[in-house]
Amino acid sequence: MNVFYIWSLIYFAINTVFGKITVNKVIVRVPRPNDIGLIFDLTVINAPCKEREALEFRIRSDGMCSVNVTECITMKNAGRVVGGNFGLLDAGAAEVVSLIWPTVSLYNRVGSCPIIVTAKNIRNIEEHQKHTIHFDTRFTTLDPEGHTLRKRPDYKDCKNWDKEYLKNCTPVNCEERYFGQRSFYNETTQHCDEVPACDKPNMIYNFYTNECFIPENFFTAEDLKKIQSGDFVDESAHEEEIAQAKTQARRRRVYTVYSKNRENIHAILAERHFGGPSGSKFSWRKTLSSLENNTKFFMKKVGAIIFLQVLATVAIYVLICFVIFLIVTWISRRQCKCNADTSCVLRSPTASDGGDEPLITPSSLLSQR
Repeated sequence: MNVFYIWSLIYFAINTVFGKITVNKVIVRVPRPNDIGLIFDLTVINAPCKEREALEFRIRSDGMCSVNVTECITMKNAGRVVGGNFGLLDAGAAEVVSLIWPTVSLYNRVGSCPIIVTAKNIRNIEEHQKHTIHFDTRFTTLDPEGHTLRKRPDYKDCKNWDKEYLKNCTPVNCEERYFGQRSFYNETTQHCDEVPACDKPNMIYNFYTNECFIPENFFTAEDLKKIQSGDFVDESAHEEEIAQAKTQARRRRVYTVYSKNRENIHAILAERHFGGPSGSKFSWRKTLSSLENNTKFFMKKVGAIIFLQVLATVAIYVLICFVIFLIVTWISRRQCKCNADTSCVLRSPTASDGGDEPLITPSSLLSQR
């Protein structure tokens, strides 16, 4: 019994990994313009359980990634995460390793990628742990306050994940963004759509309409002969011509009915609005003619009144200006007359011997001259 117990302990010690590689933190790097993929920085720790031992570890993909096409629709088989062998990690030590999800369409990607972490000790005993990496590269997540990415001059909120937010909302490359699963950009919906398989015999893909068609069903041999001879008539165009002809005929009928009943309609309206007695002969044409003459006379009268008002306004304005001119002229002449009556006294620029400066009058100035 003791021998069996000892052998069990030895077997357990040989086939057990005493350490454990744990992923402590996952950081998604902010994408840059020249990145070739989304980069994840993982912090791994060799956490010893009972005994301390160095472990060799590697991280690889455990399946295909899944990404959101919109807020609600998820697409699977969106590539794999690329890992690698990261060497030996001492007991209790920590290390930051990087994984990459290859894609050139980096922004507005929400999804997850499964990975598996394998740890191996010196006795080649392996232990596996599965993890899932989640990522969200929406601009509201990477730059919630709008200080970096959303502040850039080339940023524009397109409100559509299938458009480039940093390239003036131009359509994305659908084949690159969705790994060949939604390669057609629909101009109507402005979203990337799936491309049909077109796996039937003689089936051809129309990359203008994103549809499959068989040329034999597109037109028959008889249609081909008509095309070659120039007698082919497109049924859709023929139907449009028939519809247009029906519409024109309907309009002509309506116009004919209206033309026939027009005189009766005018007579009834004239009788209602102009007081024509019922049962009497009433000429609505004469009434309308007199109404037009009255209207012309009224317009002429209104025009004459407006012209007279404008003329009177101009005459009043000219009269006011003339009165103001007369008042200003009278005031200026009166000032000049007052100045002429006032005596003008000038003093000599040099003092005389008597002390006081003599008065200089205009007559003295003329005598000196």
